[in-house]
Amino acid sequence: MAIIKLDGYACERCEHKWVPRSKIDVLPTICPKCKSPYWNVPRQGKKKSFSWKNKKRDR
Repeated sequence: MAIIKLDGYACERCEHKWVPRSKIDVLPTICPKCKSPYWNVPRQGKKKSFSWKNKKRDR
């Protein structure tokens, strides 16, 4: 049995891995699974969500 190495891409957002059908020299524009155009940019830290329940009223 022979070992074959393939060049491919991995999405930083959804962690999907794929081998492109076209030339490997050209970067894909979107991830084929999540359709994100930022597939090669890692996510930034989580943002704090605002909740009305946590807001204190000044009365």
